Amino acid sequence: MSTTQRNESVNAFFKGYVNSKTSLKEFVLKYDLALGSKCDKERLAEHQSRNTRYQIVTKFAAERFFQPVYTHYAFQKVMDEVRGCMYTTPSIHTDEEDFREFKVEDTREFGDLPIEKRVEYTVKLQKGTNEVYCSCKLFETRGIMCRHSLKILYDAGVQQIPNFYIVNRWRKDIDRPYMRVKVPYYDPVKSECVMRYQKMQEEFEKLAIKAMNSLW
Repeated sequence: MSTTQRNESVNAFFKGYVNSKTSLKEFVLKYDLALGSKCDKERLAEHQSRNTRYQIVTKFAAERFFQPVYTHYAFQKVMDEVRGCMYTTPSIHTDEEDFREFKVEDTREFGDLPIEKRVEYTVKLQKGTNEVYCSCKLFETRGIMCRHSLKILYDAGVQQIPNFYIVNRWRKDIDRPYMRVKVPYYDPVKSECVMRYQKMQEEFEKLAIKAMNSLW
């Protein structure tokens, strides 16, 4: 992560709470307020993801596949890649018994600059399992299927995307342990819960280390 990215992240977090004239004492109070606000927004986003759905707008199987199970945030990322399929141009490079390899040209933008460049990626489609591997590595790094892979699956007529591509951290129905813990900035009266939780984590870690080094 670059220094610029870190600064932008911090600025977005404290926007509306602190400024250049904020004293150190005020900063501590404002920090708690900013943290509490972020927690409230995350809880609201969690609630919306569990109780509402985005409307499907294309015929790509990816939308029907990910819409019921992914959080709104993750599904928006999927939709961005689905929309990006219209800028891709695939062509068959190799056709073997077990797999096909494609070259996929894509139009990419460079930051905020009004510059577009055609970039070529390699996509490998495994026959039988319909697993795809793209040289852009978006799925490996972010857990979201890339437009190049989605385009290949669509052109191949694949209607059922392998369950392998559902990443647990993006699921809306998963039980997230941190949501059960009362944190000081969210509920100061219940700060003892945090202390007990941290103590249990320490004890569980000791137990895990012992179990790791024992075969019985």
